[in-house]
Amino acid sequence: MKYLNLLLLISTFLLACSRGTVARDPNASGTLSDKLLFKIGLARSFLSSEKRFVSYGRTSGRLSVIAPEGGREVWGQNLPGYQEFFTLPQVAGAALWSEKSLYITEQTAAQSFDISGFTRYAQAASSSLAFTFVSSTGDSLRIIKLLTDHSWQNETFQPSWALGDMNEQPELVTSFSPSGRQLLAIDLNGNAFDIHKEDTTGRMKPVLEGCPAFAALAQNENLRAVRWAQDESKIYLGNQQGRIHQLTPEDGCAGQDLLPEITLPNSYAILDIQEDKSQQLLVSQPGLITRIDSKTWSIMASTPTSCQLPMGALSLDATHLLIACLVPMQTHDPGQLPLALLLQDKVQYIVQELPQGEERIFTFQDSSIAGLAIDIEAKRLYMMSSSGLGMLENHDLLTGAREISTGLLIDGILDP
Repeated sequence: MKYLNLLLLISTFLLACSRGTVARDPNASGTLSDKLLFKIGLARSFLSSEKRFVSYGRTSGRLSVIAPEGGREVWGQNLPGYQEFFTLPQVAGAALWSEKSLYITEQTAAQSFDISGFTRYAQAASSSLAFTFVSSTGDSLRIIKLLTDHSWQNETFQPSWALGDMNEQPELVTSFSPSGRQLLAIDLNGNAFDIHKEDTTGRMKPVLEGCPAFAALAQNENLRAVRWAQDESKIYLGNQQGRIHQLTPEDGCAGQDLLPEITLPNSYAILDIQEDKSQQLLVSQPGLITRIDSKTWSIMASTPTSCQLPMGALSLDATHLLIACLVPMQTHDPGQLPLALLLQDKVQYIVQELPQGEERIFTFQDSSIAGLAIDIEAKRLYMMSSSGLGMLENHDLLTGAREISTGLLIDGILDP
């Protein structure tokens, strides 16, 4: 697949696990608070002054590559009927998916895969064409990945522990490493994990299979957040009780005592873990953002926030913190947060000024967002509406000033 040559570097600030989503039984009560696919791109230019991000309007069915500076659609297609999308590396296009199909498209090529029965949990690598989907039964995963010879791996794996006779049904989820060359398949109930690695052809193969329960985890200790370190040497696991464990893949299955580990001052559920360039962790809990030095495994600061459900945090600069926030239907005891929550059709981005803790809140209707990007350098947030009109909002994160551009999409004019 040829890439649209935009010469861009896109980082991704994500809610909970890296670039994934959970699809649940629609008859089940509550909605998972971990809206894992909700897209927040951190658009920064690389060897170019131009910036791009992808949007997909479920209402309009329009897939677009947007240039927010100047407010224009660079490229687009009408592709109705999909429920979510993954941005392809370097903003070359997008991979859209529905309950039956994964459709990968960019300006000059497209590829489609049948994923019927594999949409319980989905994830994409941030820097390679690699995707995983967990089966609706929760006992197997599908890997779809572009190989070095430009063919595709389209293979199903069934972890031995996912079928085991356990006291509690395993909750299989997956997590790609930052490069996309490693993959963790793990039971969120803490019973077992597998590690897959890329071989010389680019194919993912299991290198650790059926690794047993973690000795350091207490019985019935649910994991809530999974995050690979940027150097891929370790994986951080946050649980429901306010503890973070470290998993080291190179140590193999044996001796996984998940050390070091740390108990946060408040035993609230770990909703998200981020790592910055200085290897400092930003940990989200109900009403709290905690900074941890992963080198010394010590707590640097624990900062209160007005957000009940912070699902990701990052530093805009030395004095401003950006927090992504979901809004529940009712107030919950932060120490007893249920695994499933009813959510309002609302998402917030909170800019917190340090050390005073003053907050500026940007609120959006969740269902109206087609695409959203954050420019760290310019301290701006761009939100593309899902309507067919083509409306782009440009927010200054530090002052709150807003500009609106309309008419970005001229229906069909850019279709091949």
